[in-house]
Amino acid sequence: MIITYEMAFTEVLVLLNNYLSIYELNKIPKEIIFFFEKYRDKNYIFKIDKDIPLNKQNISEKANTIIVILYRDYLTNEKQKKALKQILKLNDKKKRQDTKEIIKNYDILFKKRKSNSLNYDIIQTKGMNLIEVKKEKWYQKCLLFFKKIIRV
Repeated sequence: MIITYEMAFTEVLVLLNNYLSIYELNKIPKEIIFFFEKYRDKNYIFKIDKDIPLNKQNISEKANTIIVILYRDYLTNEKQKKALKQILKLNDKKKRQDTKEIIKNYDILFKKRKSNSLNYDIIQTKGMNLIEVKKEKWYQKCLLFFKKIIRV
């Protein structure tokens, strides 16, 4: 299932209402909460199990990103913000490195495929003569067509 931002807003609202105290919820500006409520997907039902910790819940990546931003901007002190920024930098660095490795592996794979297909073409054409395809011009085709009609 592709998670849209509207679905992510629904997930965020459910998580905020179930995991934050009223004091913490009041730290988040009302405009942001109203924005989430206005643009949430009303048909999407997101269920959570309160017995399972938040980090074990099945949360979409978009909703997780929104929650991290809300946590960073409204619920943390300066010391926690610095620690969170370091964690986010490390995660970003790791993700970029993983992406580079994936791209590198794809490049290697496609280079092998390309070289294999070229070798296959060379092997297939060895010992065989190429067939010359005669292309007739359109007016020659028309002339042949009319000749066939007249002879019949």
